[in-house]
Amino acid sequence: MRVTTPITDLDVTIASLRVKDGALVMENAATDAMKTCAVLEPSDVRLVLRAVLRPSVIWFAFTSAFRPAGPTPRATQKPIEDHPTANPW
Repeated sequence: MRVTTPITDLDVTIASLRVKDGALVMENAATDAMKTCAVLEPSDVRLVLRAVLRPSVIWFAFTSAFRPAGPTPRATQKPIEDHPTANPW
């Protein structure tokens, strides 16, 4: 998974997904560049589930089983406009 913000652009590997204190918690792999933890509240999970049920997302999930493994080429990703630094890392 790729996470892009005005401050950074990094790859995140989902290592664990668990429920803790009434929220869904995703933590990344120790081999990633930066330790990351994403906390999804129940309202966030509802939004994700609504999005997952769209036909385009269902089709993407189905066809992903037949695509080659590996990251999406950076050339196809839209760059962040007006990045505060030329190369943050």
